[in-house]
Amino acid sequence: MTGKQFKNWRESQDPVYEKSGFGPITEHMSQEEAGEYFGVTRNTIINWEQGHTKKGIPKSVEIVING
Repeated sequence: MTGKQFKNWRESQDPVYEKSGFGPITEHMSQEEAGEYFGVTRNTIINWEQGHTKKGIPKSVEIVING
């Protein structure tokens, strides 16, 4: 899985949080929300999406995304 594929998946997901009854903060899952979902930091998500990791996106993440 490439960083671009991961980003496309993240942006296709509904947001997790809503802002005090005013609706969602974004129209898709944020990097912070994705980090919480996968148990990593927002910076890790940024690195995955930009391809800045030597090992790439973990296979376990790809399995969760693809079912």
